[in-house]
Amino acid sequence: MIILSQEYELRPLVTELVKNHARIFISKKIRVDIDDFDVTVLTDRKWLLFILGQVISNSLKYTPEGGLIRIQAEADTEGKRLVITDNGVGIKPEDIERVFERGFTGHNGRSSGKSTGMGLYLARSLARKLGHEMSIESEFGKYTRMSICFPRLRDYYRLN
Repeated sequence: MIILSQEYELRPLVTELVKNHARIFISKKIRVDIDDFDVTVLTDRKWLLFILGQVISNSLKYTPEGGLIRIQAEADTEGKRLVITDNGVGIKPEDIERVFERGFTGHNGRSSGKSTGMGLYLARSLARKLGHEMSIESEFGKYTRMSICFPRLRDYYRLN
């Protein structure tokens, strides 16, 4: 698979995905809070949209009616991160380490019957091919926070 990377602003991509999922946001009365950020990353548009789509889909699936999904971006010396946090059902501690495994559905997926265990596995696999990394933290019954990290590229020609 050949993946071509270009620079893209994250906020328009996030806005596009939220609009694509608007029907679910509205039907479940889930609010979305997108911070005002101006972050550009080197990525592949199509595959990043797929990855973000999986994350937002999961947030919508496991956030109860009237919930909130917050999307923000951060940058530091290590790189840039897009962080998506929901106040949904969360993930049990014994499941958190396995959510990116192929076919793993965990407690929530088995309870709802809506999970194949492939979405986050594919998302993380693609993220790694793009040079990105995904991480997750959660507290069962309270929240889930998914981060997509875009590491700072090393400039081997720079003296400092």
